Amino acid sequence: INRNGTITDRLTGLMWQSNTGDRIYTWKQAFARISELNRKKFAGYSDWRLPNIIELRSLYQHKYSVDDWLTKHGFKFNKKEFSIWSSSISKYFPTISYKIYIIWIDNLHFYECDSTINKPFSSVLAVRGANPPK
Repeated sequence: INRNGTITDRLTGLMWQSNTGDRIYTWKQAFARISELNRKKFAGYSDWRLPNIIELRSLYQHKYSVDDWLTKHGFKFNKKEFSIWSSSISKYFPTISYKIYIIWIDNLHFYECDSTINKPFSSVLAVRGANPPK
């Protein structure tokens, strides 16, 4: 846990925004939110991005309740059940850009599902560092 509103994962080398806030975004708005964080140099950095699905999966520890695991490690979420936008396009519809991955988190599970990008549906959890896996 860093003192600048971020959390560094020592295993992956990724630095995460620690608080999603309580606003939900469309996929396009999520990218605009990332641009805003970069423009304002959130935590002193201007290379924030939406995480891909592999990076989001790295937050999951199957032996623990997701909520307990993430909050124990400093993440702050304002809702008991929420979703986080990913930059990844759906593996089921790779040529259709209106489907993307979302991670749903509740007290017990991590879900991946597709969603349309045109409705405000999910939170933004910015990440930086390491080279994003392809």
